[in-house]
Amino acid sequence: MEGKTNQLIFVQTGEVKTGTKGELIKTSAIGSCIAIAAFDLKTHIGGMAHIMLSGYAPENKTSKKNKNLRIMAKSAGGFERRSLTIDLKTGNVTYTIGDGKEKQMYSYY
Repeated sequence: MEGKTNQLIFVQTGEVKTGTKGELIKTSAIGSCIAIAAFDLKTHIGGMAHIMLSGYAPENKTSKKNKNLRIMAKSAGGFERRSLTIDLKTGNVTYTIGDGKEKQMYSYY
């Protein structure tokens, strides 16, 4: 982080928040929820949504529509406490499991 502390924006369950270069967006307690992170490579503007699912997750089904739509999907879910962070300066998405070390999930670059 080049000796500089980034501003932290924390997303609670049911919230959507945005930020810009030099900020970190983070959510935790994902569990059965869905966390979605988006990042614009040119402007370094990004956002995160922490969505709570009600009931059971639907069966895994594939769609034949939009075959050319490119979506990067990774899962951080599970029964342990998890958190997800997007660094709007670097475009890196990282996650932690419990009190474990932060690991890279995806890089937009």
